[in-house]
Amino acid sequence: MKYLHLLDNAVAEKIKSMLPQKIGLVFDGWSSGTTHYVALYAVFPKDGCRQQVLLAMQPLFDETNQTAANHVEYITGVVQHYNRNVDDILFLCGDNCNTNKRIALDMHVPLIGCHSHLFNLAVESYLDTNFKDVVAKIEKLSGKLRNRKAAGKLRAYGCKLEAISRNTTRWSSAFMMLKRYREIKAFMNAARFPELVELIPTPTEETIVDGMFATMEKLQSITIALQNNELKLSDARVLLDAASALIPGHEDYLALDADIIQSATYISAVVKIQNEEAALLTLEEENLVTNFRIQRVVAEDNADTCVDFATELLMARKKPKITSEYTNLDWIPPTSNVVERLFSLARLTFTDYRKATLPENLESTLFLKINADLWDIQTLASLMTSDKEQ
Repeated sequence: MKYLHLLDNAVAEKIKSMLPQKIGLVFDGWSSGTTHYVALYAVFPKDGCRQQVLLAMQPLFDETNQTAANHVEYITGVVQHYNRNVDDILFLCGDNCNTNKRIALDMHVPLIGCHSHLFNLAVESYLDTNFKDVVAKIEKLSGKLRNRKAAGKLRAYGCKLEAISRNTTRWSSAFMMLKRYREIKAFMNAARFPELVELIPTPTEETIVDGMFATMEKLQSITIALQNNELKLSDARVLLDAASALIPGHEDYLALDADIIQSATYISAVVKIQNEEAALLTLEEENLVTNFRIQRVVAEDNADTCVDFATELLMARKKPKITSEYTNLDWIPPTSNVVERLFSLARLTFTDYRKATLPENLESTLFLKINADLWDIQTLASLMTSDKEQ
């Protein structure tokens, strides 16, 4: 573990040197057993593209509570470790929960609410409002079909697929469950599964499932598009507007002016700049994106103009024209999915055989894996050589 932490420190030093002064932060939390981790990514532009580096994935400094104030202390401590302060944070990107909103307010920075989170909430509401009973019925049926006896009977009738359970935290698992049900239903009937006859959908319910499935396929394509790591905020808004048209009545999650979105004006400003519509910015929007404004001096060419002495004096007094423009903001992320992917990796790493791993060792392992492009075997060899020489 000695060289693990030495390499961890070396990569952190490299990140310090490569970070611009102003950065955005993407964050989220994950619990494993009795430990709650908060992961923090820095996001910034590099060569016109979005660059994201993992800064930390640690328990909160005070593990006795998960208040906004505790998170602010943690975030402040992490960015200070990288020689930055709160004033250098351009925005936060994370879930649209009340704690995250309070964090952003306390830090006086905009919150870009994760658009995947908004979309998931909207679709969950859509399913619960319109198809709660039939989805619950198929969910229960799928659970029964996953026991050994029922799964064995399905295989005996020639079905090579297994039923899929639903994960209540992700709407797409409901889509996958229904998709799989449609694939295996031909192998089921009351005669073959008399013990499940009350759970097998009726013809009327089958019609409902068929009707909703076409919409769900389109919604699933939006889910996948939102996972694109290069997706722009303006693209995400297009996708959510399309979702709003597919499932009307759920604008409380999908509309830009929805109450759940805390920094709607800031998001609107960034979207306009990304769409090259800066001329449409309102005064309030302009004030929120001053950090991204650049000024270009346009010199007037008077070389070929013959003027007298007095006119030349007056022309010299004229100030050059200054046009205000904005830097490319395509790097600003619309989701915190990069952190979700980190947590998926953490689950695969933190198996039952590694439950005794200390939080700091788990963090170092994931920190080095995510930031693998910042070190190589030569980096490690150099550290080992230097350590032996001391």
